[in-house]
Amino acid sequence: MDEYAEQAKASWGKTPQWKEYEDKWVGRPKEEQVAMGKSLMELFVPFGRMSAEGADPSCEEALAQVAKIQAFITENYYDCTNEILAGLGQAYGSGGDFTRNMNAAAGPGAAESAAAAVGAYCERA
Repeated sequence: MDEYAEQAKASWGKTPQWKEYEDKWVGRPKEEQVAMGKSLMELFVPFGRMSAEGADPSCEEALAQVAKIQAFITENYYDCTNEILAGLGQAYGSGGDFTRNMNAAAGPGAAESAAAAVGAYCERA
C-alpha cells in the first residue's frame, strides 16, 4: 500500500482529492489503514467470481459492485468522481503490479473484470 501511495502522490499530489485523502488519513493508525485496504480489496472479490463465470462486465451485478467501490473510496479516501473512477478502472486492468496484486487478492481475472465494469459504469453515467 505504501508503494501505491507514493505512486499516487507523484501523479495526483497537487489535486484537491489528494489533499482530502491526506486529511482523512492523518493520524489513522497503521493497523486501521491496513484493514481499510483489505476492506477495499474485498470489494473486488465478486469480480473474480464473475470473471470465472464469464459474466458480462456491464451486467447489473457488476455495475452495482462498481458503485459500492466508488462509495467506499469516497467515504474513506477522497471524492471519487466518475472521471477519477474511470482512471482507476484503467489502472486496474493495465497489466502491471496493480493488476497482479488485485488478481492475487480477489481471484484470477478480477482486475480485468473490474476494469471493464468500471468502463461500462462510467459510460452509463
